[in-house]
Amino acid sequence: MVRTLIAIGAFLLAPCAANAQAPDITDILSLREVGGFQSGLSVSPDGRQVAVFTRDTLIEADRYQYTLMVIPAAGGEASAIADGGDAVLRTATGRYSGAIDDRIPAWSPDGSWISYIARHGDGIELWRIRPNGRANRRLVGGERDVARFAWLSPNEIVVELYPARSVLNAQSERQRRLGFFADDNFEPRYNLFPYPNLRDGRSAIVINTNGRKLRDATEADAQALLPATGFGAPSGQVAADEAGDLRASIAPATPGDPATLPALALTLTRRDADAMRCEHSECSGRMSGVWIANHDEIVFQRREGHGFADYALYVWDASADTIRLLRRADEVLLDCELARDALVCLHESPSQPRRLVTVSLSSGDISPIYDPNPNWSAFPITRVERLDADDAYGNQGFAHLVWPRDYQAGRLYPMVVVQYRSRGFLRGGVGGEYPIHALAARGYFVLSVDRTDNQDLLVRLPAAQSQLVAELDGSELRMKQTQLERLLRQIGARNIVDPSRIAITGLSDGAETVFWMISQTRLFAAAVSSSPPVDPSGYPLNAETFRQSNRDVGAEGPWGDTPEPWASWWRENATIYHTENIRTPLLMNLSDNEALTGFPLSVRLRELGRVSEIYIYPGEYHVKWRPQHQLMAQERALAWIDFWLAGVERHDANEPGRIERWRALRARQTGALSQ
Repeated sequence: MVRTLIAIGAFLLAPCAANAQAPDITDILSLREVGGFQSGLSVSPDGRQVAVFTRDTLIEADRYQYTLMVIPAAGGEASAIADGGDAVLRTATGRYSGAIDDRIPAWSPDGSWISYIARHGDGIELWRIRPNGRANRRLVGGERDVARFAWLSPNEIVVELYPARSVLNAQSERQRRLGFFADDNFEPRYNLFPYPNLRDGRSAIVINTNGRKLRDATEADAQALLPATGFGAPSGQVAADEAGDLRASIAPATPGDPATLPALALTLTRRDADAMRCEHSECSGRMSGVWIANHDEIVFQRREGHGFADYALYVWDASADTIRLLRRADEVLLDCELARDALVCLHESPSQPRRLVTVSLSSGDISPIYDPNPNWSAFPITRVERLDADDAYGNQGFAHLVWPRDYQAGRLYPMVVVQYRSRGFLRGGVGGEYPIHALAARGYFVLSVDRTDNQDLLVRLPAAQSQLVAELDGSELRMKQTQLERLLRQIGARNIVDPSRIAITGLSDGAETVFWMISQTRLFAAAVSSSPPVDPSGYPLNAETFRQSNRDVGAEGPWGDTPEPWASWWRENATIYHTENIRTPLLMNLSDNEALTGFPLSVRLRELGRVSEIYIYPGEYHVKWRPQHQLMAQERALAWIDFWLAGVERHDANEPGRIERWRALRARQTGALSQ
């Protein structure tokens, strides 16, 4: 793709030649991933080796390539032992969100085999291989895709299978030929054709390591299947020693549903003895993992600090009843497993992409044992600063301020707001469509915001009820607004950002904030959304199960006779009712799966002489997953920001008339605002 840069404003971003060593969009999009979104590594039973998948993004081929790696836990040469094929989208029912499933290899109980998922063509298959890469064999494949699997013994695996693809294809063909009943597999908001029914027709079998079916799985066999949406992941909430004499667990500090209570506590249970609860203040709160290091030392992880921004590891010596801080930092330590005298974890930090590390249980020091992107350190990464900012309700929050490349004191720079989580590597906000370090390389400040949550409601109420209360009283939107306004004031007081050149971006919850902020404030000179706004047209286009779930918690649709407080909720939350207030040039990069509800707002903005454009990405879902679409969405977003904030015109050879169209939009915007 050929790009030509023409600078027409007084403010000129860093020229292309100067950016030769700075990370750009493709550098970030092409980073090799290790592990999955929440999990992915697997330590051998003897603690000596780690199995994990890497994922390469093949932009030109518009696909991914998974590779199974085996790495010595103590450090050493990593070995690529198997081809895992392309990505698998996460689904439980046949409807996709665009999220890619975590792919987790599994060791046999005796450590002699590794079983793993591979996708070749349309097939999702189960394979097994020796840790040295020998004797690789497909165990399950063909007509039925693998949903989940688990080892039962050194030679037996239980496998859950989806319905046969031929059956699903025949069903789809019949629906195309004869028409179909609009049941809950049909959601016109997302697609004008039903998605396949993957809930019915599943079955589980037990096979041996040669791939021979032994029997249909019993209910007891099926209990071993990992309890995640796709291939499964350990919860990290319970640990036991090898002999089964000790059991450490994280459970609610008070009775209730562990899914809705953030306050947890650490308990140790010895065989034939009463449970012992750790009474130290560190042994409660946002806890996320526990491991038994030796007979009396319990290692646990918790989130803490302002807005729970830091990840911390502690050691509780149960015999002496003492607590020792092992490590605390602005980083993410994910999916840790015990490997002899260390934890093996997936690690990332604001400027460091994901890598595999060990954490010493004596010193807390981390040691990289596999870095999938060793060349990243050659890029000149700009300064990253953490800012603490609460909302008007007292909920703690934070953000990361990424400084522009070649910053010069005394100069006012444009800034881009990216949302709505800011943890680990600052890739590009939730959804990854706004490459933060590439924006900094172009000369922008970037404010990566981690939104606040209503802690009082979360502690007092179940999650669904807490969400309902926050929606009805308007506190959720105002929490996000007041936190962001306070962050902008904090930065403005430092006289480093031009307040007339700030852009806001977001996907999903972040998109809700985009539409709210541009309709309620005049803070932003440009906006890019990766999701459509809340719109009354979306309610009847959802499935009946969705509408019923709303009614179950007392919610009402956008009808003329809708009673209060829901009538007011729709008037306040549906952006179409606030169109007259919007002056910010708006670009929407929408998946075809979600695009319908974006058009009412876009059409009304155009009728009012305001600026709005929509790009559609076919075959996409809530999160864009195809590499070419991710690249184009990022390029268009950054080109839109450059045009409105920096006066920089980026031509696209694939869209020759774009700059002329945008110039016309700018002229129309200027005319509309002058009236």
